[in-house]
Amino acid sequence: MGELIILVPKRKVAGYIGAGSDALANMVNHVASSLTIPGSVPTGDTVDYWNVIRELRIPRGTDKFRGSGSGEQTSTFYPSLDGYVFDNGNQSLTWSAIVAEPGTTANDFANPTTIMNISAKPGEADKWMTLYRSIFLFSISSLPQNISISSAVFSVWGSAKVDSAGIAPDINVYGSNPASTSALVGGDFDSLGATAFCDTPITYAGWDTAGYNDFTLNAAGLAAIVNRGITKFGLRNANYDVAEENDPGNHAPNWTSGTGATLQSYMVEQGGGRRPKLVVTYIDLAGAGATWNEGSNLRSFDENAIERKYIHTDDVDDTPVNGETEFPISSNWSFDHVAAADPHVGYVLESLLDAKGDLYVASADNTPVKLTVGANNEYLVAASGETTGQKWQTIPATDVEVSELSTATYDDVQDYENFFGDRTILTGGAISDNGDGTLTVAAGTAWAKETDSDTAVGKFFDFSADNSVALTDVTTNYIYLDYNGGTPQIVVATSILTHGFKQDHVLVGTSFRDGVISHFHHVDTVGIGRMGRVDMHHREEHAVHRVDGIVTSSVGTRNLSITAGVLYEGISR
Repeated sequence: MGELIILVPKRKVAGYIGAGSDALANMVNHVASSLTIPGSVPTGDTVDYWNVIRELRIPRGTDKFRGSGSGEQTSTFYPSLDGYVFDNGNQSLTWSAIVAEPGTTANDFANPTTIMNISAKPGEADKWMTLYRSIFLFSISSLPQNISISSAVFSVWGSAKVDSAGIAPDINVYGSNPASTSALVGGDFDSLGATAFCDTPITYAGWDTAGYNDFTLNAAGLAAIVNRGITKFGLRNANYDVAEENDPGNHAPNWTSGTGATLQSYMVEQGGGRRPKLVVTYIDLAGAGATWNEGSNLRSFDENAIERKYIHTDDVDDTPVNGETEFPISSNWSFDHVAAADPHVGYVLESLLDAKGDLYVASADNTPVKLTVGANNEYLVAASGETTGQKWQTIPATDVEVSELSTATYDDVQDYENFFGDRTILTGGAISDNGDGTLTVAAGTAWAKETDSDTAVGKFFDFSADNSVALTDVTTNYIYLDYNGGTPQIVVATSILTHGFKQDHVLVGTSFRDGVISHFHHVDTVGIGRMGRVDMHHREEHAVHRVDGIVTSSVGTRNLSITAGVLYEGISR
């Protein structure tokens, strides 16, 4: 029969507060090192095993106090319950419907087993037959009561994977809330949450079928760990299942009749080293915050139960005392702790500069802040919405002013370009005959208005090749490049008036189709040097054009009289 020994300290016994005899401290040391508690702890362990000294806060040895001081520790837990839950979709449901189903079936004893599955209904387009999720419960009761969890990893050992649908499903860990902690039912299917407990889902390609697949828990996952209770996790597909729940109607997998995708793992029934596990890293906070005097020093346990030492004596005056240099605290309150002038006023610390070109500017509260140097060819501009009041950027055409009268409505380079820019092919756009009644228009670059409006914004853009431009037979076809709201496309009309005056269409060429043969002409890049082309047109057609005057009449013998007049040579008057 075992005996229970309870040590109750008398708070004023000499030795506890560092004065007089240390009899009590010596007595506790003696008890801790010599007595055992039969039947309750492993053979050979002493009263020290119970951490009596820590829990009852009894001094140990001369002027010593024992805290945990253990730093980070790790414990591993295995599921108290695990298994899969799924919905068979009444064998035929839309993706949105099956994701929102309550569930039909559960299994908490199979091993290895399916932990995620998506199956398409054979022969019924965009209908789904099954969707699997899985649940893992951990009973965490062996950790100290007062702990701080710093990290945790949830792991499952993969056993197989199949993706006949080619949809590459990923998987992530979420919360769950089954109706019971001792058995799973089909209705637990909709108990899984949609807030990820790990920041990085495991991809289908990354799923390991011969080792552990690790989910490092984020802040939400760590908060879900219940010490001295049941921690409830679940696994579900992230890129289709959870995405659909968070944004219904937009994340259905690509449906292929009778195909599917599956991830499998070993469950707790496997035993040994392939069981699912939860590894928790924590700090035991027992004793944190305790403070006591040790001789002339002040000691305490910080929030991580690490012992700290402070000076607390009468003769501290800005110099170390008795060799103590750790956390000095002066007792000369009237001198050493008065408000002192900021020694950095008027200075910028060199250590703050860490890159060539960095600038330091004032924030709204007159605090110096760093403005990181911009990229090459960026310029520094005032920006009241920024913390720094300035920012680096490329200069948009809307910010480059032109000469204006007073506050003109249109006053920058972009406005000028919008009104005076000329729609044109810049490069590319060559036409070739496919020999089947269609043409190919090569890729190229162009400039046009965004819409057919005098005030619309003009833009440079690239366009892709069109390898099958359809033509109307036995007709002249007018081929245009349509800006199309930012998705350029080739369009064809049989009337030049259809697109001829539209400012968001650029003429590429004309073609007369005769069966499978097309007779085409690719227009010049007329927007480039347009006035020079107009001048050449006039000069080549008629070297000189008479406007008026220059009337001849006879004057005397063999003489002519010529009146004044106006001529155009090219476009020169």
